[in-house]
Amino acid sequence: MGADRSRLPALGSEPAFTFPAIHRTVLANGLRVWTVPHHQVPLVSLLALVPVGASSDPSDRPGLAAITVGIWIVQILWSRWWMDRCAMGPLEWLWRRLYRGPTPMLRPAPTPVVP
Repeated sequence: MGADRSRLPALGSEPAFTFPAIHRTVLANGLRVWTVPHHQVPLVSLLALVPVGASSDPSDRPGLAAITVGIWIVQILWSRWWMDRCAMGPLEWLWRRLYRGPTPMLRPAPTPVVP
C-alpha cells in the first residue's frame, strides 16, 4: 500500500528548543570572545570579525587600508618576479654574502636534456 501524497500530513506539536546562553569574555589583550555551549550538537565553529577596510581607517590617516593593500600587491608581484630569476631572497643573499663571501644570486641556467 502506497502513501497518500495528495494531502499534507497533520501538523505535530512544536519541538522544544531553548537557546543556549551566550558567555562573553574579554581577554587581557582586549580580544572579545563569545562562546555558546550547546553540548547536544557535535560542532565547533569559529568566526573572526576583524574591523578592516576604509571604514575603519583612523581619522588622522585616511587611505591607510588602500595603501596597505597596494603595498601587498606590489610585494606579491615583485616576489614572484624575483624568485623566478634568483635562487634566494635579497636578504638571504646579503646575509650569505656577508657571512661566506661572494655568492651567486641568480639561478643557474637549466641544462638542456638531450634524448
